[in-house]
Amino acid sequence: MMRAGGGSPRTKRPIETGAGDGMGSLQGRGAAPRREEFLFLLIISLVLALRNLGLILVVPVLAVFADTLEGSTPALAGLAIGVYGLTQALFQIPFGRMSDRIGRRRVVAVGLLLFCAGNLLAGLAHHIFLLVAGRALMGSGAIASVCFAWISDRIPGERRNRSFGLVTVAASVAAFIGFFFGPILYSLFSLSYVFFGCAALGLVSVGVLYGFLPERLPDRSRPEAGASISLPGFQEIVRMPYLLLHCGMGLFMNYFMTSLFFAVPYELKGFIEPETFWKIITPIMGGSVLVMIPAMRWADKGGVRTVIQLGFILECLCSLLLLAQPTFPRLVLSLALFVSGYVLLAPSLPSSLSSAYDSSLFGSVMGWYSMSLFLGSFLGATVSGCLYPHGLPWIGACLAALALAGGWMNHVLRWMPLPLP
Repeated sequence: MMRAGGGSPRTKRPIETGAGDGMGSLQGRGAAPRREEFLFLLIISLVLALRNLGLILVVPVLAVFADTLEGSTPALAGLAIGVYGLTQALFQIPFGRMSDRIGRRRVVAVGLLLFCAGNLLAGLAHHIFLLVAGRALMGSGAIASVCFAWISDRIPGERRNRSFGLVTVAASVAAFIGFFFGPILYSLFSLSYVFFGCAALGLVSVGVLYGFLPERLPDRSRPEAGASISLPGFQEIVRMPYLLLHCGMGLFMNYFMTSLFFAVPYELKGFIEPETFWKIITPIMGGSVLVMIPAMRWADKGGVRTVIQLGFILECLCSLLLLAQPTFPRLVLSLALFVSGYVLLAPSLPSSLSSAYDSSLFGSVMGWYSMSLFLGSFLGATVSGCLYPHGLPWIGACLAALALAGGWMNHVLRWMPLPLP
């Protein structure tokens, strides 16, 4: 059909070069926001990964270091390991609300500077109370909720779920690297220098934040933008059993982590020098990759419940080994079983949780899940520090009970309908 003026549809000006009808400029503008979103997510992921790396690097050997300080007791050493989780949980919501008033970037920078100050204090500590104070100060810079809120500001809803996933994966990879390299660095340097290096990582993160990520007002056309992650109250959480069960399993997982990395190094120093601890943890971490890769493929094909169940079975076997008289082979095997179970649970639990909720709720859901992880980190090391004088079997029995409870929770979820409509 011919148009007025004799032109046919084939001779119409191509839309990508047409300025008059606005369609070409619209398409040109479409790619730029995507590039900005990718750069934004890359920087946010880098900032959180560097901070998570700084927190985890010292965990595998912190109990040994704490035992060398003046005034140290097992209970205080456990508190030094876990107290950062308590302050993380306490300051998540206040930091999120503060970021609503003064801006996301400023609050993230404040949190990173608190993290740096805590590392410097811990690095200079000669008394156990200073180490506890330094670790508490590290955790007080609770920026996870602020970063999730910032993502809500900048990323449209249809891409937000994948964005949260990318940030979570980056933090998990950083934790894995921290577990791997922490003992190696301890064998080369004093842990004080590792703390100073972590402070330097925090300063690098601040530089990246201000060098590449300008503050930007949220798009007010989206009602969820410009507000911090709003966590539902406890009464609402009780009425969300799918989320509640995941929070419980996440709490147990991190309880295991800090409990094991308190108790096992304490026992291993009776068999080997602490500086050679890397010779044990490095092959264990390398071998766990061989377990994780096929398991994650299995989870992606719909077997996530089975992978989580396998993770808790490995954690249960690990805890049963702690019930017997500690020997070097048993301690190494228990650590290997724990790490293998942990690398199955750490990515599978948030993946299972995110698949069950709409992306508009994912920030709130992950806020509660993250708080449960922090609380587990605090309780694991603190409770185990109090139990340790009574014997390692007390710690093993507690861990076995939690592993069985986690497996039961996962079994219940097999028969529970997803919350999604």
